[in-house]
Amino acid sequence: MRDLSSEDSEDMSHIRVVELEQDAQGSLGHCIAGGMGSSLGDIPIMVANLTPGGPAERSRKLKVGWAVRA
Repeated sequence: MRDLSSEDSEDMSHIRVVELEQDAQGSLGHCIAGGMGSSLGDIPIMVANLTPGGPAERSRKLKVGWAVRA
């Protein structure tokens, strides 16, 4: 895990904070995949899918393939 405070400004320019509101069923409307021990190996956690019409897709703030950092 990297310390974000040590990242240079060029790398930090690619980081976005995204907040989503759950729908009535409690879904954010996205799927993530990857991480340590995933079936694909130890790869970054990525946005794997957006539910059509779900909160994530409607927000237009996430794209499939983007890495997720916590």
